[in-house]
Amino acid sequence: MKRILLLLLCLSNLISTAQITTSTQWTWVKGDNTLDMPGVYGVQGVYDILNKPGARDGAISWTDVAGNFWLFGGNGFGTSRGLLNDLWKYDVATNRWAWMKGSNDIGDEGEYGTMGIADPLNDPGARHLSISWTDGSGNLWLFGGIGLSPSNPQGFLNDLWKYNPITNQWTWVSGDNIPDQASEFGTQGISDPANKPGSRSGAVSWIDATGKLWLFGGLSYDFFLDPAYSNDLWQYDPITGEWTWMKGNFTLNESGIYGVQTIPDVNNNPGGRTDAGNWIDASGNFWLFGGEGFDEGSGIGPLNDLWRYNIASNTWTWMKGDNVTNQIGVYGTAGVSADANKPGARFRSYTWKDPSGLLWLYGGNGYGSSLDGLLADLWKYNTASNQWTWMKGDGNVNVNTVYGSQGTSSPTTRPGSRRGGVTFRDPAGNLWLFGGNGYDAAGGTDLLNDLWKLGDFTIVPVTGLNLYVTRVQNEVQLSWQTEQEINTEHFEIERSSDGIHFTSIGTLNAAGNSNTRIKYSYSDYYSFPLTSFYRIKVYDTYGSSFSNTVVLRAGIKPLQLFPNPVKNILYVQVSGISNGSVIQVINMEGKKLKEQILTGMGTISLTIDVSTLATGMYVLIVKNGTLIQQQQFIKQ
Repeated sequence: MKRILLLLLCLSNLISTAQITTSTQWTWVKGDNTLDMPGVYGVQGVYDILNKPGARDGAISWTDVAGNFWLFGGNGFGTSRGLLNDLWKYDVATNRWAWMKGSNDIGDEGEYGTMGIADPLNDPGARHLSISWTDGSGNLWLFGGIGLSPSNPQGFLNDLWKYNPITNQWTWVSGDNIPDQASEFGTQGISDPANKPGSRSGAVSWIDATGKLWLFGGLSYDFFLDPAYSNDLWQYDPITGEWTWMKGNFTLNESGIYGVQTIPDVNNNPGGRTDAGNWIDASGNFWLFGGEGFDEGSGIGPLNDLWRYNIASNTWTWMKGDNVTNQIGVYGTAGVSADANKPGARFRSYTWKDPSGLLWLYGGNGYGSSLDGLLADLWKYNTASNQWTWMKGDGNVNVNTVYGSQGTSSPTTRPGSRRGGVTFRDPAGNLWLFGGNGYDAAGGTDLLNDLWKLGDFTIVPVTGLNLYVTRVQNEVQLSWQTEQEINTEHFEIERSSDGIHFTSIGTLNAAGNSNTRIKYSYSDYYSFPLTSFYRIKVYDTYGSSFSNTVVLRAGIKPLQLFPNPVKNILYVQVSGISNGSVIQVINMEGKKLKEQILTGMGTISLTIDVSTLATGMYVLIVKNGTLIQQQQFIKQ
């Protein structure tokens, strides 16, 4: 069979990406440096430099489409101490809080109104340890927790609420307005209007690419009104208004089924647990870390197991960590990833996903390098390499906060050991945390209302990225090289049929750190349409960016060279030309040796004198706007 070879090149591009390093500093941005401070509410709906939420833990948070931070409820201080239902909004640019809704005092029972109908009077009751989502329309969602309802007794809740930031109105969407309700499971995998998750606190939440809400596990009462741990996985469709029990057990206090690490299995299930960490990766998989609950046997306590859930296969995979409780951390070297590294068992940690898709974890209640207590260590997890990196802090427990000067970062400032606060990520990619239960500067421990930022990132280049795309029959061979890498994580190979909508077709681990040329390759077996587009997405320890896009046309020869091999004069015919197109000759190291600006339109012919070139392989490139054509030739 005739082999059609079309070689396209994306020339050396400078790609700059932001990253967190072990030298990146914490900044105390707002709030108090002492414990148990009440809130300063000001006028509802009005930003003020003096406003601040009171100290609390067990609150929930969101980041809206404009990059503003939102905070709701918790167990802490309004004008006095107790359960809260105040809703706050923080503007990053002005460093100001606004009290938006809810009560400025404790113990508010809320107002449900009519299910499905928004109303200015509606408010969820005071609560803590709820879960939250932000949907694609910018609405904020919350579910359950431990709290109050109009029937007054405190208990576990299963009410689902939606808040519209534009109208400043809550809507009671689903669930009950009385506490301690049992689940209605129905048939696994089948939605039904009667289905509903039971009342619980400390569950885990995700939202998928289609806008469906997911929750897992949590703590609730069993039949005998004793606290019990669940491992049921649920999906809620906002369009149909129906819940679906997707996976896990309808019974409580179930042990985990771990299977083989990194191997997905339909029988795998995390054990019942509460207060775990959670993320969504760049591919839409759900991730679950630790919490307090059941291991593979009958052990119960803090966990450090890391799980991945694939929506398409409805399958859990045990990825990392231990299948028994109460395990200490393995820290390794700060800033260096390793297979053996792992955070110790813990619950009520702080979690973020950064813009490059890397997963971050801070603190919590559990085990450091030897003892258990409140933690202040910062970890990063790379989903591509399945490796943890200890970034900041250490394995000690019960560490005091070092505040320094508000608004000023320094190498010594740090949030200190804590659990149960909330996290945000701003539009610039900085990681933020607020409050929790932890240690102040004086060594006292209770509720905090301090706001911290980890950011002001350095910019580190990945240079000399050259992408080659070669088609031989139904195989595309991609190869690229880099001249320098600093803290690179991995490459993601993406393909498109229209040059706009790209799909990931694979990943490769990067070198990490290198000052020498590194070459990479990847094969794509694909039945091609008329045109296919390829690009490489580069991830480092904090940022991501793209190579230029190259286009591969099937069965077409818009660029022809003769003779090949050549001694002196190379005859070139090229189509698709417009005024200003550029033709270049480069060597195999990417160095440009000749360049000419072309005039004319359509198909043109020209000659190039290559007599002065040394014997060897070269590449002729034609660039017409975003279209790049290339073909190799041999100089004799």
